[in-house]
This record gives sequence, C-alpha cells and structure tokens, in this order.
Amino acid sequence: MFGAVRLVFLALTLAVLANSKKISRHEARKIPDHVLFGAATASYQVEGAWNEDGYGGQSLAPLYNISGYADYMCAKNLLVAHANVYHLYNNEFRSLQDGQIGITLSAKWYEPESDRDIEAAEDTIQFERVPWGFYKLLTKIREDYNNPPVFITENGFSTRGGLIDDDRVKYYRTYIDVMLDAIEDGSDIRVYAAWSLMDNFEWMRGYSERFGLYEVDYESPERTRTPRKSAYFYKEMLRTRTLDYHYEPDMSLGMNIDDN
Repeated sequence: MFGAVRLVFLALTLAVLANSKKISRHEARKIPDHVLFGAATASYQVEGAWNEDGYGGQSLAPLYNISGYADYMCAKNLLVAHANVYHLYNNEFRSLQDGQIGITLSAKWYEPESDRDIEAAEDTIQFERVPWGFYKLLTKIREDYNNPPVFITENGFSTRGGLIDDDRVKYYRTYIDVMLDAIEDGSDIRVYAAWSLMDNFEWMRGYSERFGLYEVDYESPERTRTPRKSAYFYKEMLRTRTLDYHYEPDMSLGMNIDDN
C-alpha cells in the first residue's frame, strides 16, 4: 500500500507515494468550505482457524501464492461479490433511501520522460509520480467522466520513521496545493483524507513502511503514539482552513491524538 486517493462515486483512490517535485506557488491559500478533511487508517486481521482447511502460516488463504490462478480467482470473486451488492442495493434499498453507489479505485498517473518512453508509460509503474501528475489525473477524471464527485480517501507518503518528517509535510503541501488548483478549475472534489492517521501494518511490507501522521512505538506494550511534524501541520491547516507554505509548528507544545 503506497499511498492513495480514492473515487467514491467514482471514489478515487490515488495510490501515490511519490518523489515530489517543487512547485512554484508558495502562498497561503484558503481551502473551500465544502471540502471535508480527515485522516484514514486501517487494521489488518488474521482470521481464526488459520491452520484449518488448507490455510497455512505462510499464506493468507489456500492457493494464495500460486500466480496465474489465485489472482484470477480473486478478481472473479471480487467482481461477482461487488455485482451482487450493487444489485441488492439497487433492487431493495435505493428506492427507499435514494442513495448513490460509487466505486473505489486505485489510480496512478504516468508521465514519460522522453518520446521513446511514451509507449512504455502506458504499461509501467516505474515512472516518477509528482504533484502535477495528481492534478492531471483529477483533470482527466473531470473531463473524461463527466466530472463525478470525488472522495480522495487515501493519499500519503511513507518514511522510515522519525518525528521530523519534512518530506511528508512537503508532500501534503504540494499535493493539496494542486488539488486546490483542480477544484478552482471545476473538479468536484468533496473529501480529502490523509493516509494515514498513524503507522500501521502495510500489507506485504509489514511495519517497514511508516505513513502515519502519528508515529507508533512498536516496542512499547502500549504502542505509544507520538505526533510527527506532519500532524502539527495538518492540524493547523484544518484549524485555519488555510494551506500555508510558511507555517512552522512549535512541536514543544505537545499534542494528543484525541485533541480536537
């Protein structure tokens, strides 16, 4: 899991963990009142009876590691399950609740570095991802899909730990900045959620990736959580509804994860 943005309704999840490039704008920008902000997190569950019915300690499910079989079976089951849920809601609940159904996608933007890379950029995930690529992605969604409401449910940057996470602060500043550009250009962006609230288990990468606004001490029985510099930045941005490139938090003041 390398970061993200999700579309719900098209709830787009842009899984972006990029090397940010410096953008030119360094001014304080007001954030529109209609955009909701938050921080996402997730838990990783190991099912009970893992050693029964073919489950083993080294795999999540039977046949999980068989390439060319398990991946296709998983894709089929996902499609069938989601289709069943759609029809269930559409047939039994939509008329009563007048609800809407979205789709959550992991989205990426690929930019070739030369003419020779144009074809390769269609197929690879090895190209650098940058803030203006996020802007282009949001613009493409607006132009190609009739400007659907977008809920960005995961967008973040991984480090190796530590409380002074200037790279993460820069990442959020630049990506939120170009998101505001997209909003000014007409993109219907409703929600932005940072990934993630605190360090957590990152699928196949385990605890080696640190996405959290709060650092988790995995050596502590209490799993002590300490705010990083990015948590102070994010909190101040939400408090003032302003994206300010010049704000430097005073981390000596302290902050609790349960503070308002």
